[in-house]
Amino acid sequence: MSRQQFVPKTHAFAMPRHMRYLFLIDNLETSTLIIELIMDNYKLWGGRFNPFVPVYQNKIPEAYKPIVRHCDPDFIYYSPGVDIDSVRKELSFCHPKTFVALREDGRNNFPGVFAAYMLAEANYSVFSSFRNRSFMHTRHDSDAAVPAFYKLSFGFQPRYVDQHLAFAGYKSLEINKGNLGDINRVMCEELPSLTSVISELKCDPRLFNPENDWDANKFEFIIYKPDNAFEDLLYFWNRRLFQYKGQIKPNQIIATFEEVQDLLKDDHFEVSLTTMISDKIYVTSRSYEIEELEKLVVAIKKRFSRLSVSARLKSEFPYAVMRVVETDYQAKNTTKQVLTDVTDYLRFPSPFSGNYLPTDSSYMVDISLVIQNDHLENELKFPIKTSTHFITTIPSRIDKNNRLSLIIKNHEPGADFYIPTGPELIGMRLSYLDQNEKLDRIPISEPHPSSAGLKLTSFVNLFNGNWHEIDYYLSDPFWYNLIKRVTLFSKELSISLLPTRVEETVVDSTQIAVKQVDAATSVKNKNQYEKLLKSNIADLNGVFCNKDISNEITRYYFDSRETLREKLLAHKIDGNDPQILREFIYKSVKEDMARPINTSLQYFVGAGILFLGMRVKCRHCGSHEWYALKMLDNRMECKGCLNRISPSVTSELYYKFNDVIVNSVKSFSKPNGEEYEGNYVVLRILAHIHESHSSQIRSFVYGPCLDIKIEHKGRSFETDIDLVFIQNGKLVIGEAKVLTSDFTKKIIESVIRIANLIKPDQVMLAYQKGADIESKVELVKQALEDPDCEVVSLKIPRSFHKTGRLFGIGET
Repeated sequence: MSRQQFVPKTHAFAMPRHMRYLFLIDNLETSTLIIELIMDNYKLWGGRFNPFVPVYQNKIPEAYKPIVRHCDPDFIYYSPGVDIDSVRKELSFCHPKTFVALREDGRNNFPGVFAAYMLAEANYSVFSSFRNRSFMHTRHDSDAAVPAFYKLSFGFQPRYVDQHLAFAGYKSLEINKGNLGDINRVMCEELPSLTSVISELKCDPRLFNPENDWDANKFEFIIYKPDNAFEDLLYFWNRRLFQYKGQIKPNQIIATFEEVQDLLKDDHFEVSLTTMISDKIYVTSRSYEIEELEKLVVAIKKRFSRLSVSARLKSEFPYAVMRVVETDYQAKNTTKQVLTDVTDYLRFPSPFSGNYLPTDSSYMVDISLVIQNDHLENELKFPIKTSTHFITTIPSRIDKNNRLSLIIKNHEPGADFYIPTGPELIGMRLSYLDQNEKLDRIPISEPHPSSAGLKLTSFVNLFNGNWHEIDYYLSDPFWYNLIKRVTLFSKELSISLLPTRVEETVVDSTQIAVKQVDAATSVKNKNQYEKLLKSNIADLNGVFCNKDISNEITRYYFDSRETLREKLLAHKIDGNDPQILREFIYKSVKEDMARPINTSLQYFVGAGILFLGMRVKCRHCGSHEWYALKMLDNRMECKGCLNRISPSVTSELYYKFNDVIVNSVKSFSKPNGEEYEGNYVVLRILAHIHESHSSQIRSFVYGPCLDIKIEHKGRSFETDIDLVFIQNGKLVIGEAKVLTSDFTKKIIESVIRIANLIKPDQVMLAYQKGADIESKVELVKQALEDPDCEVVSLKIPRSFHKTGRLFGIGET
C-alpha cells in the first residue's frame, strides 16, 4: 500500500477547553498559601474544578489517587514542602506536561483564560440571568480589610484594568471603604451574581458521582481554625468535585469561628443566606469537635430563627466514587477540518465566540485524528510517553484518552501538522520516551522489519489492510488449509463419500441379473473411487481447479456428517437416513460453490491473492506445469525443456495462491527439526485485537515483526519482537508462539529486557495451544520495572467454518 493510499483523507476534530491544573499541597503548608491558590483559581476559566491534593510526608492518600487519575491534569503544581521526586513515583499513572514548583512568596502566575471573558457569549442561556445583577468585587486599597469569609465563599477580590473589559455589558458593584461595613446589606439589596461561579461555566470538568450524592450536595457551613485550617480548606475546595455541574450558587461556604461571631451581629446576614443560597444549613468542621459546633448551632438558631441549622460530624472524604462524569461542552464547540496531505495546516478554534481575549491567554485544544481509507475509519491515538515534536511544533502532551492536547498561546491561529503512519508512530515511540518534558533516548538501534515482518506486511497489504477479511479467512479451517496446501483427504473418508450399495448388472453363464453389490468393489464406481483417492490440493504443489475445491468442501461436509445429522434431526428431518444425508450434503456443496466460495475466489483474484492460470502439457519432456494467464500464448516456452508448447483450448482454469500468502502461514522447519507456523499466530492475534474494539471508531495500528539491536549498560545484543501494535492508544509488545512450551527461559528474559527499556502499556504472550501460561505471565510481571505495565496472555480464538451449512462447525 502506498503512502498516499494509507492517508487519503484525515478528519481533524479540534476541541478547545480550559487548562487543567492539579495542586499537591504539603499538610504542613500555611493557610495563607492555600487561600491564595483558591483566589487565583477563582479567576481562571475552569479553575474551580482544579483539585487540591494533600501530601503527608511525601505520600498521597490512597483515597485521592482516583481523583488524580481521572482529572488528567495538564500541569501539576506542588508546594515548597513537597519532595516531588518522591511523590512522582506514586504518580506514575499520571502524565502532565510538566511539574512546576509553587513560589514561596505566593506570586504565582498560572497560564489560562480569565474566566469572565466568557461573559461575552450572548447566546449562552446561563448568562442571561446575570445581566440584571451586579458582580461584586473589592477595591485594591480596601481588599485587605475584607474578611476572608467573603473572598473564599463568594470570590470577592480586586480587578485589574484589563479584567474590567471582561465585565463590559454587566453591572459591577465595588466594595470599598465606604460600604465595607454593609456588605451583607448590599448583598441583600443587590442579590449579586457570584464571581466564584463564573470559573465553573462552559468547561469540561471531571466530576465524581459519589455513592451518596444527596450528602455531597447538602449546603454546608464549614468552620475552620486559622492555625489548623489545612483539612478544612481542602475539604471546602475539593467537595465541589463531587457535586452537580451547572450550579449558579455554591453548596458550601467557609469561615473562622471569629468571623461567624461577627456575622451573627448583622441582621442582614440571615436574609442574604436565605435569599441567595439556602435556609437549610449544616454546620461542620474538621478542626473543631462536634460539641463545639453544637454550641455554635445553638447561638445561630437563637439569633436567626428563619434558618434551619444543625451540626454534622465530619464525613469520610473524599467520598466513595460511584462513577466519573465528563460533561459535553467540548463536543458542542468542536470544529472539523479535512487534512488532505501528509503535512497540512491545522486551524485552531477559539474557546469562546465573539469576544476579545488578551494576548497572554492560554488554553488547550484537544485533537482527534480520524483517518478514512476507503470504507474504513481508524482513529490515530498516541501512546503515553510518545514524543510529539515530530508531529507539531506547538507545545503539547498526550492526554489520558491518548489524544494530542495542544497548549495554545497568544492567539496562535494554527500550525503545520504531520500525520504519521502506523509504523512511523511505533518507530518514534520505540526510539524515545517523553517523560514530563524530559526526552530520553531508548537504547535500541537499527530496528527494522525482520524477514517474517516483511512477509506479514506484504500479506496485510494484499488484503488492503482489511483485518476483518484476514480474520475471516484465516479462522476458517477450509480456507486456511487450502492456503497451506493441506487436504482433508483420507482413504476412509473417500470411501465414505461413495454410496454403500449400488445396483450393477451381473452376467453369468445362465442369466443376466441386476443385483445390489458393495460400492467399494463395484466396477461401475471404480473411476469415481480412484478420483476420490487423489487430492490435487496437496499433489499439485498448490495448484487446484474448481473441481478440486468442490471435492475438498465435500470432504469437509462428510467429515462433519455427525454434526450435520444432528442439525437435520433438530429440524425434524430424518438425518439417520444415509440417502437423505447424502442429498443434503451434495445440495449444500452445490450452493456453496455457486455463491460464497465463488465470491471469495473472485475477491482473491481481484486482490492479487490468488492467480489464475492453466496447466499445459509438454509433448517433449512430458511435464504438466501451471502457467499464469499472462504467460499463456499460442506459442510459449516450456518451463522444463524450454521447447515451444501450446495450451489446449479445452484446458481447465487452475488457481494458485500468491507466494506471499502461502509463505506467511505455511509451516517451516527449524534447524533443530521443529516446525513453526510462520506468521499465522501473529496474524490471528492482530486480526482478533483489531476486531475486538469496543469504541465507536476503531483505533488500531500495527508494526511488522522487528529485528532490533539493544545497547545497554556496556552490552550489545540482537533480538526480535513478534508483536508490536497500538490498540486504542496503548502500546503493546510481545511474543507469539504456537505452543506455550515455546516460551523458553531465554525468550522470557528477552521479553523482560525489552519491556523494561521500552516501557510499553502492555506486554502480551500470545499462543495457539498449550497450558501453564499463567506461570510465564507471572515471571514477566514480577520482573517489570513499570508498575503500570499490564502483562497478559492471549490464546488464538477457535477456528470454525464460515461457509454455508458448515457455519459454526470447526476446531475448538
